[in-house]
Amino acid sequence: MLMEQETIKILYIGVFIVMGISLVFVVGQWISTKKAAYVWLIGHLIVLSITIIRWVSFLSNANMQQSHMAAENNSLFIGSNAVLWAIGMFLLLIGIYKLDKTAKTGI
Repeated sequence: MLMEQETIKILYIGVFIVMGISLVFVVGQWISTKKAAYVWLIGHLIVLSITIIRWVSFLSNANMQQSHMAAENNSLFIGSNAVLWAIGMFLLLIGIYKLDKTAKTGI
C-alpha cells in the first residue's frame, strides 16, 4: 500500500492522543463517581487501542515482501483483530449496561 512517508507516524500519534484523552476522561469519571462500571469502559478503551495500533502496524507493513502464506497470514491477522474488536465492544456494552443500571437504582 502506497502512502506518504509520515502517514504511519501521524496515525500512531493521532491514536495515542485520542485514546489518551479518552482514557484520562474515563478514569477521571471513574475516580469522581466511584462507579465500577467505568472499569469496563477502561477495558474497552485499552482493547480498542491495541486493535487500532495493530491495524496501523498492518498498514505500515503492507509494502513488505510476503511469503507464500501471505493470504493465510493476513486472514489470521484480520480474524484476530476482529475477535479483539468484539471483546472491546462486549466490554463497552457491559459498562453501558452497568452505568444504566446504577443510574436507575441510584447506586
